[in-house]
Amino acid sequence: MRTTVLLSLLVLLYVKAVLPLTPSTVCPSLSLLPTSSPTPVLCQQEQSGPGFLPFLCLRITSGVETLLVIRSDDGVTGPIDITGGMPFGESRQTSVYISTNGYLSFGRPVNDFTPTLFPEEHTFLVAPYWSDINILRGGQRAEIPYEVHTSGSLLSQVNAFISEEQDVSFSGQWMLVVEWREVPPFGFGVVTERNTFQAIIVTDGSARSYAVFTYRCGSMQWSGDPATIGFNADGGLFENHPLSETLNSRDIACQRFPETVWNNVLYQLAALSAAITTPLL
Repeated sequence: MRTTVLLSLLVLLYVKAVLPLTPSTVCPSLSLLPTSSPTPVLCQQEQSGPGFLPFLCLRITSGVETLLVIRSDDGVTGPIDITGGMPFGESRQTSVYISTNGYLSFGRPVNDFTPTLFPEEHTFLVAPYWSDINILRGGQRAEIPYEVHTSGSLLSQVNAFISEEQDVSFSGQWMLVVEWREVPPFGFGVVTERNTFQAIIVTDGSARSYAVFTYRCGSMQWSGDPATIGFNADGGLFENHPLSETLNSRDIACQRFPETVWNNVLYQLAALSAAITTPLL
C-alpha cells in the first residue's frame, strides 16, 4: 500500500513538472491554420511584410549548395567557415557549428541536450530553440538543411528587414540559414508533434552581426524540456527570450497571430561599443 501511494505521488510530481498546467492561450487551434507543410522542399519565396520575415526558401537559389546536418541524436556539424569573420560580443568569430538540438555554437563544437538559461562563460551560442531534439525519431520528414549566402535575393531580403527593424543601413556580406524541419523531441513511441523553425546569422564582417529567428504559427507543436531561446557571448553579452524555460515555449510561434502567422526574434550580436578582438574560446 505504501509503495502504491509513493508511486502515485511520483507520477503526479512528474506530470506537474513536465506537462503544462493550463492550455495555451497564445497559439490558436491548428485547425484554423493551413495544414500543408510550412516549408516544402521546393517553395516559392514569400515576400516580407510589415515587421516580419517569412521562412527563407532553401534549395531554390542558383549557385548555392544546400547541405544537411548529419543525422544523429545530439549531433554537431561543422566547422562552417565564416568568410572574413564576424563580430560576436567582444570577439571575432571565424567558424560556426550546427547542433541537432536547436542551437549554433561559435569557435568550437558544443554538444549539450539540456538547455539552460544564459549567461554562460566560455561559450558563444545562438539558440532559436535549444531543447532535446532527436531527429532520428522523425523519419525522412525530419531534417536540418542549411545554406551559406554571400549575395543574391535572399540576402537582400534579410538586409532590408534588418535595416527597417533596426532603423540602420545594414548591408550583410555573409549569411548562414539553418532550418530545423519537422523535428520531434526526444522520447519513445509514435511521433505526434513536430517543430519547424529557422535561424539566420548575418554579418557585415566589420561592425554588426545579427541573429534572426523565424517561426510560423502552427509549425511549433511541442515545448520540450522546455526550450532556451536567445544568445550568449561568453556570458558578457547575452539575452534570454521571456518564453525561455517556460512550459509554453512553443507559443513563441503565435505571438503575432492573427495579425500574421509569422513571428521573428531579432538580436544584435556584436558589442558595438567594444573593440573586437580575436576569438575567445
